[in-house]
Amino acid sequence: MKTVLFLYFLLNCVQYIYPYVFSSVEKCSYTDYECLKRSFQKAVPLFTEGIPELGIERMDELVVHDKTYKLGGLDLTLKDARLKGLKTTVFDHVSIDTNKKMLFTSYHIEKCSMKGKYEGVGNIKVLPLRGSGEIFLKFRNVALSVNSTYVMENRNNKEYLIPKSYMFEYEVKDFAHFNMTNLFSGNEKLSNAVLTFLNENWRDVSKEFGKPIIEGQTRQIFDSIVKYLSNSPVTEIFLL
Repeated sequence: MKTVLFLYFLLNCVQYIYPYVFSSVEKCSYTDYECLKRSFQKAVPLFTEGIPELGIERMDELVVHDKTYKLGGLDLTLKDARLKGLKTTVFDHVSIDTNKKMLFTSYHIEKCSMKGKYEGVGNIKVLPLRGSGEIFLKFRNVALSVNSTYVMENRNNKEYLIPKSYMFEYEVKDFAHFNMTNLFSGNEKLSNAVLTFLNENWRDVSKEFGKPIIEGQTRQIFDSIVKYLSNSPVTEIFLL
């Protein structure tokens, strides 16, 4: 009986030490880029479920932090917003440069949307925009390239790969749609003119005004990855 209790205690200790490593995800060497891409892909549905114990929020419907974005001549505040679709992420490339301590990833989100409340005042291109109400954004095939620096930390004789900073580029490749209610205090003529302009010029609008918004969500995702890797020794993730 004492032996059984000891084994039960030992198993629970092991689970406590490594409770956040996805056992179903294949371990890879740093140099096996195809394996890394497969593993990152397999981790997507698991990671987007969130890990509350680490403060990692659910990303299958990501809560967007309330924030005012400076979009050229437009001040746009988003509140109570939700981003859906990160579970449709497809990794195209993953590689690690251990000499430069860089992690390179490129991926695309097949379809995603954001819904929430907005307050906006200023100009988009040559058109004025003013209003507060509901906002709905829809995108198809958002391609991102995110390059991160990292450091190796040693804690309790175990090493951890900790991302420190990142740079990113993005492009909305296939489609974007914008809708906002109560523009110009409900003036239908002005509202239709602005929305028509946004949707007819979705590619240029996404390129010029989308980066601050996408950067905000990229930062949230990056912070969650840091939390995960800070609690997962490299020996549990990689073949060394």
